[in-house]
Amino acid sequence: MKVKIGFFLSFFVFMAGCSNPEGMYNRAIENLNDGKYDLAIKDLNALLRINPADAASRFALGLAYQSKGMSNQAVHEYELTAQSALTSLSKAYFNLGILHYSKKELDLAERAYLSAVQLGFNDGPALYNLGFVYKDKGLNDKALASFNDAIRVDPKNVSAYYNAGLLAEGMGKLAVAREKYALGLKQDPKFAPILERLAKIGK
Repeated sequence: MKVKIGFFLSFFVFMAGCSNPEGMYNRAIENLNDGKYDLAIKDLNALLRINPADAASRFALGLAYQSKGMSNQAVHEYELTAQSALTSLSKAYFNLGILHYSKKELDLAERAYLSAVQLGFNDGPALYNLGFVYKDKGLNDKALASFNDAIRVDPKNVSAYYNAGLLAEGMGKLAVAREKYALGLKQDPKFAPILERLAKIGK
């Protein structure tokens, strides 16, 4: 019983200390600037236990470790910070592409989706959406290639098989269309849009 009471008291003290994350962050930065690295590290680690995605606290933690000469720990925190930043940037470009496409700003949508792909995150959905951009621009070969790239990244994307097949069908490439439809049905044998197309063009 004493162990349980001690645990709850410790938990209460921890939560009480973390009730004001903004104040704790400001205190950590003040300690960091004053060279009180151990105190800064303590607060920053507490903040990251609350929110591991807190990029500002993680970067400051890397800086505190670096200032204290703990290079391995600093490198680890900087790598996590960079990865988080790249992921956020990729998502921003992806959503930017959606907005531009909804406004029929195809060149801007293409640029945004390509930026998302180049960052290496969220590239499957970006490649898939890029296929529609190229299709609307009349660049059917590039659209088909983009759908195929989306399939390569995410082989379970049945809609990518369907749209690749539909596009190939419109280009008169019926053999390619049937192949894409068949591969899509391997992922979902009951995918109605593909079954409807195959009923029209034959297997």
